[in-house]
Amino acid sequence: MAHRAVTRIVAAGATTAFALGTLALLGTGTANADERRIDWWDGYTHFYRTVSNETPAAGETITITTRFERGSEERIYWAKDHHNNCLTYVPGSAKIDSTATGERGVEPYLEIKPDFVAGDFTAGIFASNPIKFWGDNGANPVIFTVKYKVGENCARGTALQSGMSYNGDRGSGTYTTQGPSITVTKGGSSTALSPITGATVGRSTTLIAKVTPAAAGGTVTFKEDNRVISTVYVTADGTATAQWAPAIAGQRTITADFSGRGDLVGSRATATVTVAPAGGGSTASTTTLNPVTGAIAAKETTLKAKVTPAAAGGTIEFRDGTTVLGTAQVGADGTATQLWTPTTDGNHTITATFSGRDNVTGSTTTQQVTVAKAGTNPGPAGSLDSLSGFGS
Repeated sequence: MAHRAVTRIVAAGATTAFALGTLALLGTGTANADERRIDWWDGYTHFYRTVSNETPAAGETITITTRFERGSEERIYWAKDHHNNCLTYVPGSAKIDSTATGERGVEPYLEIKPDFVAGDFTAGIFASNPIKFWGDNGANPVIFTVKYKVGENCARGTALQSGMSYNGDRGSGTYTTQGPSITVTKGGSSTALSPITGATVGRSTTLIAKVTPAAAGGTVTFKEDNRVISTVYVTADGTATAQWAPAIAGQRTITADFSGRGDLVGSRATATVTVAPAGGGSTASTTTLNPVTGAIAAKETTLKAKVTPAAAGGTIEFRDGTTVLGTAQVGADGTATQLWTPTTDGNHTITATFSGRDNVTGSTTTQQVTVAKAGTNPGPAGSLDSLSGFGS
């Protein structure tokens, strides 16, 4: 194919032509800030390519359009859209739109390959209704549109090139990496620390962090305040484990920092722990949760936990599964409360973890709660028949 010269077009008030062989990357001015368009000239033909989202996430669908413009008439025989093979063509999405024919589906005259799709505009209905574009200032353009689903196997944080090629009655053009490129974003992660109880000066305590979604890769760095305890690899089940032997009694902040991995960004979890002094003089505590009744999705419910022996000091962390709902100070009567608005109905595990205080060890308890659907009335019995509490 003869490759024609490409001229850079920069949109800045009036259109200005610059050096050959370059492109302008233009924001389209739409509400979607991640939509991008490039344009270039090849001889007397003007091309525009637009991607609906240049920073999609895996699983999203993107739309790529190629627009052809020319002052004098040109007929398109075929057109290809080139893409990374981690993108999958969405069946039925290929469309061709022209003034003469209106918008038409390209299938069944579409060749679908792992790294391109190609429309044959000499076959079938297109033989008697040729695809043409003409007119000054894009009066009668042709627009070729294709949709793709972004695969989980797409490299993250790397520019994936796209492009097009075509053949017509005035020649052909090959622009397989002209763009726009897309960069698949990394997914989100969450990190949770298992309840830390019984921490005592000089005695080893196990720290466990859980990364979601679970998979091997990346590391978790555990810290006591600003001191690094250990950095360990995350295993296939998403967990990382370290041993901690505190040297000083009192309140400490434990942090678990997940580094992230190829497909995920990092995340952090923190917990406040009261370390008991050495010597065995500590008093064991127990923590209990008041029965949680009448829980309804999207409706606020109060969680209340009580520490025995009762006294002010330390904190209680409340969780719904692995999600931290909040941390509350323990009052003089040994209680702490937390507001909870369930986002889903069904079974939930509520955990209350006491950090400990001077000479009193930490403890934890869980309770199974059934949350009713939003807008329903669970009745006076609430979820009593489906909950059980376990204190330690």
